[in-house]
Amino acid sequence: METYYADEQRCYRVAFHGYFDNEVGKSVLNLRSVLAFNPDGKRLFSFNGLHLLRVLHFCSSLKTCTLPEEINKLVHLRYLGLEGSTVFMFPSYMKGLRNLQILEASTATVKALPSSLWSIAALKHVHVYQVLHWKAQEIRTKRSLQTLYVFSIMQCDALTWKRTIRSLQKMSQHVSWCLGIASTKRVKEKETQEHEEYNLDIRVDALESKVDGLELSGCFKERHVLNDVLPHHNLFPNFLLQLKISCPNILNDDPMPILERLPRLEVLEIVNSSYTGKRITCSSEGFLALRSLVLMDIGLEEWNLQQGSMAFLAVLTLKCTMLRSISNVLHQLDDLVELRLICMPQLSVDDHEPARGRGCRVMISVDEEQTSDT
Repeated sequence: METYYADEQRCYRVAFHGYFDNEVGKSVLNLRSVLAFNPDGKRLFSFNGLHLLRVLHFCSSLKTCTLPEEINKLVHLRYLGLEGSTVFMFPSYMKGLRNLQILEASTATVKALPSSLWSIAALKHVHVYQVLHWKAQEIRTKRSLQTLYVFSIMQCDALTWKRTIRSLQKMSQHVSWCLGIASTKRVKEKETQEHEEYNLDIRVDALESKVDGLELSGCFKERHVLNDVLPHHNLFPNFLLQLKISCPNILNDDPMPILERLPRLEVLEIVNSSYTGKRITCSSEGFLALRSLVLMDIGLEEWNLQQGSMAFLAVLTLKCTMLRSISNVLHQLDDLVELRLICMPQLSVDDHEPARGRGCRVMISVDEEQTSDT
């Protein structure tokens, strides 16, 4: 198939659907941006002649999509974008992309992130939806790295995970980071099972069929540039029964409109200043499977819980010192079995009287260790 490019020297941006001519790099010498949709399954395409490329974005629905070693020829590449239902596979060596600043894969799954990625001195932002195998024992980058966010890591050995977290904690002064790790549900003691008390226990080396939750942990700066922190509800894993978010400043927008649409979510924890907003709204008929909710150490001032939302909530734990009233919330929670209020002296007895009148156990404490029934 012969391809002709009119006015070749003035063409800087091209988009291809399904087919990418191997000679395009030689024909269009000044090419700066390429968008490739569903490239050929046998190989992506040849990178010959694309040495001036700045932007490269793939969108694929194939089962797998492998980036070849010759991608290292793109020494001027600034942006690499990946999206689609495929599993992208990187080459083991990526140091050739020495000017890469952004890896944007917020809706994509990658098999693994090679350790050579962290050796790229220009790298600023890494945003990945899912990594199947986490292998980076330590992340050592130059001061250029600003944000690292991986929503879901499915497999990682314990030693690698500890070293990764330790290295990121050392970089927290100049790097905003958050990693989501697969977790399992753990009921604490038999005597508490009647109240359906849950904890999140990090599980590593776990197959997707054996996990039922995610725990997002890290530390983000107050003003970060990351958009779409939570993926669309359709991108949440099907196995997700529980979710814990413990990463300061990561949520700037109300997360409830997304989370309330998860059909199987039973346990939700938002803690440690993860949400920076002052209001949340839970729509009618949202959170239909939710049984336990924990909101702790967030600056929440107003909670709008519409009728029919959280219809089967059994355990509610609150530590929100700015929340002015919860009487309207408790009025909607007919099935509430246990209410825990921690460090919330601003609430009056009238706030939790409706719940106690329905037989709900109300526990009030001045800290997380001392609790008293009322």
